[in-house]
Amino acid sequence: MLKERLAVLGHFAGSISHELRNPLAAIDSSAYILKMKLSCADEKSKTHIGRIRDNVSQSTAIIQSLLNLSRMEKPKAEPAALADLISSVIGCSKLPEAVKTVLDQPGQPVFVDIDPEQMRIALKNIVQNAVQAMDGSGTLAISTGVSASGEAKIAITDSGPGIAPEQTEKVFEPLFSTKTHGIGFGLSITKMIVENQGGTIRAESPAHGGARFVLTLPISGKGEISNALPA
Repeated sequence: MLKERLAVLGHFAGSISHELRNPLAAIDSSAYILKMKLSCADEKSKTHIGRIRDNVSQSTAIIQSLLNLSRMEKPKAEPAALADLISSVIGCSKLPEAVKTVLDQPGQPVFVDIDPEQMRIALKNIVQNAVQAMDGSGTLAISTGVSASGEAKIAITDSGPGIAPEQTEKVFEPLFSTKTHGIGFGLSITKMIVENQGGTIRAESPAHGGARFVLTLPISGKGEISNALPA
């Protein structure tokens, strides 16, 4: 059901994106020119111009998220080292200095059969969601290994306000967001990517607070794998 809903939204966005993006670009350009011309304007005027550009950016992000759904190709799975994937995601996520990253990874490499580019998108969505939940300051803990059932496992935990237990399933629904200015597509896209590659994802509410997202992925036959994580 989720895939069908996302596909409909994606095709809808593809058909109207041109009509929406052109006027949004014009609004953003006009706001930018006003900002340059009114460099000596009062703070209230500058604030309103900033709001115009921020809302244009948010609207454009919504359209792009929907377009990503319609353009999502079938995964091209290949063996990839889990540690390299996590390192790449952290590197491209541009984490704030106030966010402390704690990594817990096994000594021996764990290889997974995935589409690396698509999985980077999926994991980056989770990381960015965590940073937003922590308001740019806190601890982001990422652990990897092998579950008791023999699947590769990634657990991403933040120190934010957490997710209400009754919302742990809803967070993956399109247009659902616990954030005031949330778009509500990032985790839906993440779930679709993970499941398309034979994996699973679930959200948890740890007893000590914060939120945790746990992913499992198919293990590649490449390399030796050990140091299992508890299921």
